[in-house]
Amino acid sequence: MQIVEGVCVWWDDDEGWGALRSKQVESDVFVHFSAVVTDGFHTLRAGERVEFAVEPFPSGQDGYFFRAHGVVPLPEPAGQARKAAARRARRARRSGEV
Repeated sequence: MQIVEGVCVWWDDDEGWGALRSKQVESDVFVHFSAVVTDGFHTLRAGERVEFAVEPFPSGQDGYFFRAHGVVPLPEPAGQARKAAARRARRARRSGEV
């Protein structure tokens, strides 16, 4: 298996799976919640940077030909973390959560 860095393209908490994308892999990569290495609830969010092992997924489940293992969310660079926090705060204010 090859270790690569990439980003979460989409994630569905209800279904417990999503897709990752890396410049080092020729197509999107299937990821199941059980492959996410975190404490607590195993989830990802779209746009989150991750590192993962990738292997061919010959069955082509749900149209994916690669599967991720050992998915580790990566910390956001300091500037991006501040911008992401500001975006979340703006969304919360607009939706009346604050």
